[in-house]
Amino acid sequence: MRINKFLRPICAVFLGVFTYYYFNNATIRGVIGVSPDSYDSYWTPFYSFKDKYFIRFIFDLVIVFPSGFIVGLCLRKKNIILGLLAISPGLLFKCVGLYSAFIYTFDPLIVENNAAALGNKIFQSLGVLLSPFVMILGLVIGSSMGDKFGQFFDGKKYSCFGIKWYHYLWLYFYGTLMVMVASIFIYISLVTIKIIFNDLRRLYDQDVSIFWPILGLFFSIYPLVLLCQSYGKAYIYLSGYNLNITISKRFGMLLLYIFIFPALLTSARYLLEILIH
Repeated sequence: MRINKFLRPICAVFLGVFTYYYFNNATIRGVIGVSPDSYDSYWTPFYSFKDKYFIRFIFDLVIVFPSGFIVGLCLRKKNIILGLLAISPGLLFKCVGLYSAFIYTFDPLIVENNAAALGNKIFQSLGVLLSPFVMILGLVIGSSMGDKFGQFFDGKKYSCFGIKWYHYLWLYFYGTLMVMVASIFIYISLVTIKIIFNDLRRLYDQDVSIFWPILGLFFSIYPLVLLCQSYGKAYIYLSGYNLNITISKRFGMLLLYIFIFPALLTSARYLLEILIH
């Protein structure tokens, strides 16, 4: 669907802001699903994972990438200013949280000390500083793909990025689950890496084996790659890009790549929990 050149920047920023919060909320739900005790509701600006500062830092950078990607995909050119505008509400929110954390003073009349740990402050500060660079990476890739597939996007009526508008009615809800599944595998991969490094430091101790953590790392990263490939295939069958097949076959392949295959990969999570513990 063609967009007026004056409306395109507005749409790009709006979609960028929406994508940022969409991925942010979905990744949090995914992590809470696999590790319920990781979430600290007091520091909501941080969405703190308690003592898992580095993991939160990685997720902060991960959710910025799709925001920049969507802005570039919509604009079909690299506009860093609009990309920064798209992630600025989220970064401003984090800056307010950082300021609150640094000026927080413990009140002995309060039973629980809710001060943010130093590690949390450091990694959150790094996340704010590095987020624009990750956004630019997403912006460059998105603009390149937008320029490449722009004619395909414009050639489909009542569509957004090649997908008919009515599909977004269910993709909005199911997409959350898709991001949650991906975030679970990312989380398990990061936890497994931490376990491997801890075991390497104790490698010469008795009865210490890193075989299972390494195997768990492989089974967490490889399904994530397969999951991304599955979503890519699902987009092809959903948009009909370069397809000349019957509707029934297209529906069957879409069902396979967007529902069945991700469900099989999700079931592997229980195996991963056994391997990393």
